[in-house]
Amino acid sequence: MSRTVFLALFLLLAGCATTPNTTKVNYSLDEQLQHADAAYREARLDDAERLYREITDAHPDLSDVWFRLGNIYTRQDELDAAVRAYEKVIQLNPNDGRAWYNLSLVHMKRAIATLEVAGQTLPPDSPFRDRIAALHDSLIARTNKTHAEDPQ
Repeated sequence: MSRTVFLALFLLLAGCATTPNTTKVNYSLDEQLQHADAAYREARLDDAERLYREITDAHPDLSDVWFRLGNIYTRQDELDAAVRAYEKVIQLNPNDGRAWYNLSLVHMKRAIATLEVAGQTLPPDSPFRDRIAALHDSLIARTNKTHAEDPQ
């Protein structure tokens, strides 16, 4: 009898140990933003991205959150995602100069990458090599003088 009780207790405890915890904490929007902003400030970009994405899923009209996502994607060199995020900011608020500025910088980064591929691809005797090199150098010089706007 005691062996049966022991076995039943063991199975009950084993079942408790393997049951996943399905309790989900529901934070307020302000708390979610605080967590995401802290991760962003601490340069935990993967965490910040995940937290900001959760916020945009529930609140797709928060342009500042999309702006931060654009900055994260730019820093991670995910330029297509950065463009989409900044364009979302502009869709929500066409007067947001920060988003226009950062979107322009992302397009400049894309242009630099394109010029680098062209410089590696074109034959040495191509009449466009010098023009491409000059354009590349001028864009590099310009982007070194600027940086993405990121107000705290």
